[in-house]
Amino acid sequence: MTPPLLVVEDLAFGHGRRPVGSGLSFTVAGGEALALLGPNGSGKTTLFRTVLGLLPALGGTVRLAGEDIAGWSPERRARAFGYVPQAAPGFFPFSVLETVVMGRTARLGLFAAPAADDWALGRRILAELGIAHLAERDCTRISGGERQLALVARALAQEPRVLVLDEPTASLDYGNQQLVLDVVAELRGRGLAILLSTHHPDHAFACASHAALLKDGRLTGFGPVDSVVTGGSLSRLYGIAIEVVGVGGRRVCMRGAPAGPAAA
Repeated sequence: MTPPLLVVEDLAFGHGRRPVGSGLSFTVAGGEALALLGPNGSGKTTLFRTVLGLLPALGGTVRLAGEDIAGWSPERRARAFGYVPQAAPGFFPFSVLETVVMGRTARLGLFAAPAADDWALGRRILAELGIAHLAERDCTRISGGERQLALVARALAQEPRVLVLDEPTASLDYGNQQLVLDVVAELRGRGLAILLSTHHPDHAFACASHAALLKDGRLTGFGPVDSVVTGGSLSRLYGIAIEVVGVGGRRVCMRGAPAGPAAA
């Protein structure tokens, strides 16, 4: 069994002195993808920002390879964690390749310019993600899914040990959602440790090995996807009747029949 790379233990998190959640414990190993599910306002983004060290923990610990990251410098965190935020900043007319190579900032010295090796790495990452043909395209002139993959590529250019994606499929159409999920599944297969959040439980089945359920700042479930993402657990998490059914060899979530006489 692969030992966990990222260990979150009894974590309390929030904004300043205002707590959002507490008592959270979970792990992610290399080759695992943990899908974080929860309703709006449950604290998913705040949790991610705390795990990344962008917000100070109010209690508990976050350890990477056995080491508490609380005292790490921003530079060291940037070399360990690749982050694709929920709301990406507005794009300037840089090429896709230029955008990806910006991720090398975490590995370069102060005022250092990217070298030939950095540009070569950027092209290799684009090729691995299947978007090498976009290298010279303007980031403002590609599709939403392609732009999201460019942001994933930028995070990978940091050569992180853990990739954190906050709702990576938000605002994407169905086809582009599948494009991003396929890449997440592929990166997991390469041994990267991945932590992602999503509003779609089906996405956990598509690309994750494990799932965590977050409600009102507390975990109500954590473990392998098939044992955690069930009709009962999702119904309790979202407050509506949900069923998990098998369709064409895949597991999908459906709105269940309401309880009581109306269901007759």
